[in-house]
Amino acid sequence: YGGEHFYQGDRDELKNKFGTTTILAPGYGTVDTWYLGYQCDQCPHGVFHVHDDQCFIEIFNEETNRHCEEEEIGMIYATPLLRKLTPIIRYRVGDRAKWVKESCSCGRTTPRLKLFGRGDDTLRIGYDSIEYNQIQDLIVKMKDLSSTMQMEKQRIKGQDKLVLRIETDASKDDYDILIKKVIKEVYANKPSLSEFVKKEAVLPLEVELLPLNSLPRNERTGKLITTQLLEHFQI
Repeated sequence: YGGEHFYQGDRDELKNKFGTTTILAPGYGTVDTWYLGYQCDQCPHGVFHVHDDQCFIEIFNEETNRHCEEEEIGMIYATPLLRKLTPIIRYRVGDRAKWVKESCSCGRTTPRLKLFGRGDDTLRIGYDSIEYNQIQDLIVKMKDLSSTMQMEKQRIKGQDKLVLRIETDASKDDYDILIKKVIKEVYANKPSLSEFVKKEAVLPLEVELLPLNSLPRNERTGKLITTQLLEHFQI
């Protein structure tokens, strides 16, 4: 498979329905950098050997401006070594990852990394990309809602679910009405998401309203955590 992560629920379904014994990605890479990694038959889900003879990979903590230590999750930067005519230096791939300390049982000594999905302000819901700024632009136009919001992707029984958390100074008595307005507005401006929900390809949009200054911030920088991806999906 290629593209998005192949979640455990989907893997279990293939095994149960078709007797599939091996599920691996042919490679990990981008159009601009070519292949960055590959999976051997001993790689756990989301873990890739790095093509260190073809590219130089860095996992970087963008908040502290330093390279990540072992087991620390950061953003992937890639420098493809084979691009001579149009070199690319420290290309920001947009994915989060961490280095895997343990050696692989296959015997290969190339470095390994574990992917944790996108690290920018875009979440992949079903086959649609939901951009934070696009949703925020809708929210700020609505009375009583602040521009401070968070998006979270959940994975429940093999289906994606988008959760929006928005800060407001409105009375809790008005929450139900505001939530319905938000859902209606998002569906109207993201018809693809609405269509996926109607076809039951993804779960319905969920909106949570919270008092001002309730959403989580980064402990070091104080910046709002704009997007989240549940690491432990509900199967």
